[in-house]
Amino acid sequence: MLENVSFRNTRFDPNRTSFGRLASAMAAAFGYSAELPGDPRLLQLLRLRVAQLNPCSYCLILHTEVATKIGIPSIVIAHLPSWRESTMFSPRERAAMSYCEALTIFDQGKFAAAHDELRTHFTERDVAEMAAVIINMNLWTRLKLRAGSRPRRLNNPTGWRSAQTRDRLAVMISRIRGLLDVRLAGIALAVEDLEKSIAWWEEVLEFELVSRSRVEAVGADAAIVRGAGIYIELLEAPGRYRIDALFADPPNHLLPVGNKALVFETGDITKLTAELEVRDVTFVWKSVDLGPAIGVGTAIRDGEGNLISFIQKIPRTTEH
Repeated sequence: MLENVSFRNTRFDPNRTSFGRLASAMAAAFGYSAELPGDPRLLQLLRLRVAQLNPCSYCLILHTEVATKIGIPSIVIAHLPSWRESTMFSPRERAAMSYCEALTIFDQGKFAAAHDELRTHFTERDVAEMAAVIINMNLWTRLKLRAGSRPRRLNNPTGWRSAQTRDRLAVMISRIRGLLDVRLAGIALAVEDLEKSIAWWEEVLEFELVSRSRVEAVGADAAIVRGAGIYIELLEAPGRYRIDALFADPPNHLLPVGNKALVFETGDITKLTAELEVRDVTFVWKSVDLGPAIGVGTAIRDGEGNLISFIQKIPRTTEH
């Protein structure tokens, strides 16, 4: 798209004051090419949603192309404005979209409720990062709108502007794909009963089933569930067997070498524990202080007996 379009400011030059330089600094810190620890898909969806709410042609065209370049399916991009009527957005993404709209079209009552809902899915740091991304996009959409930035089709799509855009996108994509932006995306678990395991993740932790397949390379039936920003791959293989020592209760679970637990972070361990209590799960411990380096944790077993921990980081006061 940007390869065949240029933009002209029809009202005034936004660089007439130093504000343009300040905006550029914000874009470098929280724009689409910034190196951020958050989920690239979610952050890009937030940028695009702001561009839709504040109808800025420049931002809509740019961020639609960026979303496509980083692998967000076109069908998701196409119906982002109707996310409330879709099942293609996870509970975390839905909470983030609601927060984005409440912050962009500000209403004190709605914003407070949206913030509280968002904190049930994300840490305080995650929320702070999303707020910065949304505020940066609100700044840029309004900056482009006030300058009257309007698109026009290029007769020569190989001109300097399209080359500049391609270079910027190439840098952004290389950062997303490089080791500097590696983050946990998913975990594979061998299970005894695939159907029961899918049901447990859907009913207890409210993950959504993404896909089912046959993995011929390992001769296993597989299902992928998504939630909490990660994917869990569940694999049922023929001839499977259980090593009881791997499922021992703490502290004996630490004796066999290998993976020990799937760990999630929560902002309110008390609320989360109370929600799990009504879901008939098997608890290993509830709201236990695991020390200053870890925090307060609740641990449960999934339907296969795997240990799943939820941790709330607790600020500690250090004496000098």
